[in-house]
Amino acid sequence: MSLGGFFRAIFGIGGDHRGWQNNEPLGSVIEGSTQVSPDLSMQLSAVYACVNLISSTIASLPCDVFLISEDGSRKPDKACSLAMLLGNSPNYNMSPFEFWQAMTRSLLLRGNAYALIGRKRDGSAYSITPLSADQMNVKRNEETGFVEYHYYNDKNEIQVLDPANVFHWKHLGDGYIGLSTIEYMRGTLTEAASAQGNAVDMFAGGGQVTGIIKPVGILTPQQKADTVRGFSQLRSKGKGILILDRQMEFQQLALTPAQTQLLETRRFSVEEICRWFGVPTGLVGGTGDIEKEEGWFYKSTILPLCISAEQAITKRVACKAEKHHEVRFRLSFLYRANDYQRTQIYATQLQNGMRTRADIAREEGWEVGNAEGMDIHTVQSNLMRLEDVGRVEPTKEETPLSSQPDKN
Repeated sequence: MSLGGFFRAIFGIGGDHRGWQNNEPLGSVIEGSTQVSPDLSMQLSAVYACVNLISSTIASLPCDVFLISEDGSRKPDKACSLAMLLGNSPNYNMSPFEFWQAMTRSLLLRGNAYALIGRKRDGSAYSITPLSADQMNVKRNEETGFVEYHYYNDKNEIQVLDPANVFHWKHLGDGYIGLSTIEYMRGTLTEAASAQGNAVDMFAGGGQVTGIIKPVGILTPQQKADTVRGFSQLRSKGKGILILDRQMEFQQLALTPAQTQLLETRRFSVEEICRWFGVPTGLVGGTGDIEKEEGWFYKSTILPLCISAEQAITKRVACKAEKHHEVRFRLSFLYRANDYQRTQIYATQLQNGMRTRADIAREEGWEVGNAEGMDIHTVQSNLMRLEDVGRVEPTKEETPLSSQPDKN
């Protein structure tokens, strides 16, 4: 344990503690549960699938920057340095997708995601580069109460980073540091890893009897050994047809109750892991109503994470000149691969005057052209007040019959 980890272990996560902030449990509910590092936990398929699903979903959403006017309205500000940073190139080596995928992975596994902000003289950010959460310790200054970031670099030196230059995205925690998900789900991961190891031993052989060969008569020890060896060689080569002596019969053994229970335990472990990450099992290869689970996943898991990231960017990355800006992930991109749902949303927005046809064309990347009326907001004509039902107002070109002159 590092010096920072020692001090963090002394201070709890609750209350207004000063000093090192701890994001790991001080004890274990389950006796004998082993510590599983984030990298080892990713070797479990359910953990990998959950982390990959959440991080890739958030990384696929464009991040827009809006300028907030005095009346509360907002308009896109693509010329803002924050928009260029989040939408085009966070740093020299990463695309926006790669940046958010790495940050979200760190947040989900370690409870915290850190990035170093490079700033110009005017305070605006020109780069934002992820930092390893394993090398970061968070401390509240005993005198000022402000947060300090102590980073262990590759030279085993401790760098005290200016909080103004650190983008800290926190998961569930005490407000100063997020809790380590992997450490808190240690019991579940120990069970899942043990079940996977036992399953590998069982299906790889492991001394389990998989079948019985019934000969006619009594075989000598040498004949028994030759029969087992020959039969095992045929099975290991994946032959579709097994040829036995005419006086022999093979009987396949079914799974024992213990083996069946092991498979059930592995299925339950997948559900437990999905519950920790807030992912419906149907989205990671399980069964269920995919459409309903997908909607629940977007509202209960993706949306809170997006809001958390938006507020963290506005608070910690934006400079003073950008404080009247708002950052938003474009959640409509969640339906980019679903033509039916996307067109239904567009139709509703058009019919209620929320967007114009030009807006939708630009959203889809189509050429707007010079077609007349593309930028006009329209609504359905059948939407009227109850007291106006049955009344038809004449147009300017029309003249009521009662007002026409009598030719006679």
